[in-house]
Amino acid sequence: MAEIVRWVKSGGVSLTGFRPLKSSDSGAAGEDDHELQPVSPTPEGNQPGDDDQPDVHTVEEVVDEIGFGVFQVFISIFAGAIWLVEAFEVMILAILSAALKCEWNLSYVQEASITMVVFFGFLVGGPVWGAAADKFGRKRTLMAVLIIGFSFGVISAFSPGYYTMLLFRGLLGFGFAGGFLGVAYCLEFLPARSRAVITCLLELAWAIGSVLEALLGLVVMTSIDHEPWRWLLGLSALPLLVVILIFPFVPESPRYLILHGKEEKAKKVLALIARINCKPVLSGRLVTQEEKERVLKEREQMSSLAIETAEAESPLSDSEKPSEMVAELKDNEENCETLYKEEQSNDPTLMSSDIESDMELLITTNEHTHRRTLSVACVKEVIKAKAVSYYHWISILFKKGWWRTTLLLWYLWFSANVIYYGGTLLTTSLFQHDEHCGLVGNDTEGVCKPLSKSDYIHLVWTTLAEFPGTIWIIVVLLFIGRKKSMAITAAATAVCYGLLFLCIGKTALTVFLFGVRGFATGFFQAIYLYTPEVYPTSVRGFGMSLCSSFSRIGGMMAPFVAQALLAYNTIVTICLFVVVSVLASVAALLLPIETRGRAMKDSGG
Repeated sequence: MAEIVRWVKSGGVSLTGFRPLKSSDSGAAGEDDHELQPVSPTPEGNQPGDDDQPDVHTVEEVVDEIGFGVFQVFISIFAGAIWLVEAFEVMILAILSAALKCEWNLSYVQEASITMVVFFGFLVGGPVWGAAADKFGRKRTLMAVLIIGFSFGVISAFSPGYYTMLLFRGLLGFGFAGGFLGVAYCLEFLPARSRAVITCLLELAWAIGSVLEALLGLVVMTSIDHEPWRWLLGLSALPLLVVILIFPFVPESPRYLILHGKEEKAKKVLALIARINCKPVLSGRLVTQEEKERVLKEREQMSSLAIETAEAESPLSDSEKPSEMVAELKDNEENCETLYKEEQSNDPTLMSSDIESDMELLITTNEHTHRRTLSVACVKEVIKAKAVSYYHWISILFKKGWWRTTLLLWYLWFSANVIYYGGTLLTTSLFQHDEHCGLVGNDTEGVCKPLSKSDYIHLVWTTLAEFPGTIWIIVVLLFIGRKKSMAITAAATAVCYGLLFLCIGKTALTVFLFGVRGFATGFFQAIYLYTPEVYPTSVRGFGMSLCSSFSRIGGMMAPFVAQALLAYNTIVTICLFVVVSVLASVAALLLPIETRGRAMKDSGG
């Protein structure tokens, strides 16, 4: 064992251009899982004499080559459906809390808590579903998300009282905390040139869901006399059934599959997409972007002198069989752990949960020199495919070059929920007051004023603002980029909030809230596009889940500001929304990376 480690540390034979075949790889040459398969770069990176080796492609390159077609339309509609049903459950909060306040004689704090508990569920569930998506796959995670959301959406319609309602809505929030994965899942199937437009068009599904829920509220709440909110909750959950029934027809993300070493499965998914789109699929090896860059770089550095030097080394004894070497490695596990720790100290993105099983893959045969060795390069290959801990994921998000982006995104997602849901909840809260100007020191336990049919119509009008907001942001994102788009929409939202100080009637109030909803929608869409683009595949789900958690903190804050604080002081309430919006505009400009036209990465670096 000591001799092997010394041989590796002394330089050894580079295994550039080779990878250990995993038992899951079908069609591999030979029966030995430890045999190596040659790797070659893309055509432009081929060296003389490499024509007989397969090309190397990334998922990004294959998807771009296939282009946008029938499959992308289908997967976009599927992701849009997920977004639509989540919009139902979020938009209903403004209607439900106002209705239950009057029916159950709730205080303003209790009214706000009905909305807050949903976002608390979002907060708790976000990291859980994000980590699950990165470990178990996007498809299975999304399926669990929607089943839980549907179950508690229906159950909450039968809530006998206030506290059971809080429990059921909190559990619904926990389930729907993973709804953001639908957007990330869809983006991983889209060619780079289509991502901006499709992401914004997906937001139209959110707008459609919000408007449909407002219309459903208008019909149900004004036509049913006894507990109409129960019917509204039940009907709002039904569309989830349709989405759940579609799941057997959607594939796993090829980006997830290739990152976890499931090359053959990733190839099958990409071949299916190409067949549906009636396009040819690129042949050859499928690797991550970082692996391809490493292979190309190391191939350029290889020379005949390096190979001749390697061949001059004394070969290991032929009597040393791979099985015997594995046994020796297991007997000297401390040495194995030392090697791993040395590699981890050099590259903090490496971590393994099962050293012994990894070691069995590290006994490889170099096809050039016919000698067996323990390869540090193979260690990295195996470790990349392993599940990692929360600490590891967070360490990547805060490593050099990423900490600034991570912290700014956390605030941007927080502010997005504050200003978006603040505007949504302010609509019903202000409509419940005949005159909102100068509302200072009002009795917070005053007489409840149920929303009238006219109020529901105004709510529908303000919700319609999401359509122009979505269309406008598509144009802005394409021409000025993500960062400036976020900055402009946040600043415009601040202006619209400021206009609420002008007390000139309910019609003007509706117009100003229309502006708030429209620009806040655009701001939210820009963030949803930017975040999965800037984070690599290896931590995309977890990174987005943390961002989503901070947005949920903003969502928890919004009802207490827009409903409870509003009852005490309108001026302070509106000022808070203005300040949060202005700071969001500044934070967007401070982001270090512009993702327009930038390829999505597979791992950090």
